[in-house]
Amino acid sequence: MAISKIKNKYAYHKCTGGILLYGQNKLFTPLLKKKSGEWVIPKGHINRGEKTLEAAVREIKEELGLKNVAKLEKITKLRTISYKFKSRGVENFKRVDLFAFRTPKRYKLLPLEKEGFIDAKWMEIDRALKFSKYKSEREAIKMSSDALIYQVARKNLISIFKKTLNDNLLGIVLTGSLPNNYFKSWWSDVDILIIVKKINLSIKKKIAQAKNYLEKKWGRHVGINVIDKLNATNPIFPNLSLDGKTLQTLLEAKKYPQNIIFISKNIKLYCPSKKEIKKYSLSNVGMLLLKSRRTLTEKKLVNINDFKNATSKEMRTANIITKLAIQYFSGHTCKNNKEVLIKSRQVFKNFDFRVLEENYEAIDNWKKLNKFELKNILTRTTNYIEKFSQYVFKKATKIKNN
Repeated sequence: MAISKIKNKYAYHKCTGGILLYGQNKLFTPLLKKKSGEWVIPKGHINRGEKTLEAAVREIKEELGLKNVAKLEKITKLRTISYKFKSRGVENFKRVDLFAFRTPKRYKLLPLEKEGFIDAKWMEIDRALKFSKYKSEREAIKMSSDALIYQVARKNLISIFKKTLNDNLLGIVLTGSLPNNYFKSWWSDVDILIIVKKINLSIKKKIAQAKNYLEKKWGRHVGINVIDKLNATNPIFPNLSLDGKTLQTLLEAKKYPQNIIFISKNIKLYCPSKKEIKKYSLSNVGMLLLKSRRTLTEKKLVNINDFKNATSKEMRTANIITKLAIQYFSGHTCKNNKEVLIKSRQVFKNFDFRVLEENYEAIDNWKKLNKFELKNILTRTTNYIEKFSQYVFKKATKIKNN
């Protein structure tokens, strides 16, 4: 019997459900179609004496018709969503605990008709996000996808580099979108810092081979920085022996320990000082500005892939420059694009960040962009990099002179 409490024409329902995922490079999830035409995720009431997780598994199996499935592999608990609706004069309040599960097979789906479902389909994540009726459920689908991608990547990275480097491996630190819950499968790169006992030609070759293997396996760029134990724990000249990306990764590792997916015992990672962070943040803005200027003069842009590559590089550069400027003037480290946009408007109140906002929207529609649209994005992003960099330099100079 479902747990519902009715008092003074108010009904309270404790429910559960979840997202079921299948696949590796391409992820699929099943959605249920109601008689009204709405596509939703499986969910329902918790029976008396039933645990929330057990109820979630039961509801998924029942509503999708997974009769011969013995077990679903739990990925993580996602979130709790709450909503209300009116039925027969009674105001209903529902609280739904959602979980993410993984399955090794793309099972045949048989929608539970007595619950009002007329169809059930496996959909690729991007398609499911378009068909899913409710924002809260779309967010849960995205969260489950991110959680599985992170879980798989984490296991693969630890396994591959332990096998490749053996006892020479001291640590693996993730940075960028993957550990910070804004990874986009069609856009994001995977960025890693590898810490080893010593660096020589043999080690470099082994890491390069692992990098090539991962890029083929995942179908995306994998950026790897390598440092030895001394530079990871007690660098003599941090701003000389470590590049900006490595310093940023070490800073984030201190602030977000979950970014460290493997570390040997008795290894305490170096954390850059505020002075070092300010110095490299500003110098990296200049370095990225010069790199942007060189990039657009190196190759003639002809086909749509040329425009996509050049545009994505400029968009990433614009984003990184903005993050570095925020860090230089406020000391704040932004975790995701939403935070970059909010913080940039707070720190630089007299600068227009609409280009940045439009770029974030373009990322969500990346697959649909044509050559003309890409050219426009490239033009305005390049202009943004030039204007914002000069703005930052002038502001920094003014503060220094005062």
